[in-house]
Amino acid sequence: MRAGDWFRLTTASALLVVGATGCGGGTSAKGDAGGGNACGPVFPTDASSLAAMLGLVEARLVAAGRKDADFAAALGADADKLLAASNALQAQAVEAAAADRMIALPAAPPAEVPDPATCGVRVSALTSSGQEWEGAGFLTAGNLQLAIDGYTGDHTYAPLDVSMTDPSSGNVTSVVHQETQVALSLSGSRAQAVVTMRRTINSWTPDGASLGTTSETATATIDVDFCPDEAGVAAGTISLTGHGTAAPASGATPTTYDAQAMGTYKIHVNEMAQTSSVDLDGALQFSATGGSPADVAATFSGSYTDPADPGKTLQGKIEYQRNNASAADLDAMNTAIYSTVLLAATVAESGAKKKWRGGACVEVRADPASEMVDPNAHVSITGTPVRGS
Repeated sequence: MRAGDWFRLTTASALLVVGATGCGGGTSAKGDAGGGNACGPVFPTDASSLAAMLGLVEARLVAAGRKDADFAAALGADADKLLAASNALQAQAVEAAAADRMIALPAAPPAEVPDPATCGVRVSALTSSGQEWEGAGFLTAGNLQLAIDGYTGDHTYAPLDVSMTDPSSGNVTSVVHQETQVALSLSGSRAQAVVTMRRTINSWTPDGASLGTTSETATATIDVDFCPDEAGVAAGTISLTGHGTAAPASGATPTTYDAQAMGTYKIHVNEMAQTSSVDLDGALQFSATGGSPADVAATFSGSYTDPADPGKTLQGKIEYQRNNASAADLDAMNTAIYSTVLLAATVAESGAKKKWRGGACVEVRADPASEMVDPNAHVSITGTPVRGS
C-alpha cells in the first residue's frame, strides 16, 4: 500500500480504533455459502482464551512425549502422581507470572481445539512413511500484547519447588522444581515475546539413593511486525519447542522426546486499514525414544478471511512426510500442526491492528522541517507521509 493511503486512512479513522479485546472485523469467506465451518463457534475471540488454547496444544505435545519416552521408567509407580504435581507447579508458575504482568487468566480452561476436518483443513495421504493448559504457549501469547505496547525487558522468576514423601512407597522423597523466564523486545515495529519454562523431578530413597530423574524444557517464541509493509502485509512467526529426558536410576539408556511446531503468518491489510485475510504456513516435527518410539514430520498451509471468527473461514491442508507414531499421537499432531500458527496469528492480529489503526505506522515529514519567517508571511510546507517504525 502507498504511504499516502496509510496517511489518509489513519488520520481519517482516528476515532474508529478497534477495541483491545476483540479481533477486529472482517469479510465473509470465499466458499462459505454453507454457513461456515463447524469449528467456527468453538474458537474464542478474547486474547487470553486464545492463548489458553495455544497452551492446551503445548500440553498435548508434552503429554504425548512423556508417554512415548516412558517417563514411568524413571519415576516408577508414583509416575502419575509426580507428573500431576509437576503440572500443578507449572500452573502455579504461570499464574504468578500472569499476575505480575497483569495478563488475564481465562475463567476456565478452553475447549479442546477442534478436529481439523471440522475447520476446513484437509489431512493428506503420506508422501512417505485436562486442565494443564497453562504453559509457555499461554504466557508467550499474553506477553506479546505487552511487547507490542512497548513493555520490554527480561525477567527471571523465583524458582518454585514441591517436595513429596510417600509412605506407601517406602518413604520415597521426590522434589519437583520449576523455573520460568520471560523476555520481551520491541525493535522498531517488530515485537517479540519469548518464554522458557524448565522442570525437573528427582526421587530418592530414605537413605539418599537416586531412583530416577526427569527434566523438561518448553520454549515459545511469537513475534510480529505490526506495521504493514508497502504491500499491506504485517508478518510474524511462532516457534513452540519442547524437550524431555527421563533417566532411570537403573543405569538404563535415558529416553527422550522432542517436539517443535513452527509457523509463519501474513496479515493482509486492505485500504480501509482492516484485515482482509491471513495466510498461514506451519511445520511440525516430533520424535521420541522409549516405550513407544515416534517419528513424525508434517507441514501445513492455509488461510482465513474473518479475523473475528477465524475458525469459520479457515481453509488449509496438512501433508505428512513421516507418520511413525500411534494413532493417538497422530491425532495430537493433527491438532498441533494447524492450530499452533492459527492461534498465534489470531492473537498477533488483534494487537497489531490496534497499532496500525491508531496511527503508529505513519510518520509525516515536513519540508521545510523548521524555518525562521517574518510575521504574517505566507509559507508553503509540504507534508510527506512515510511508513513509521
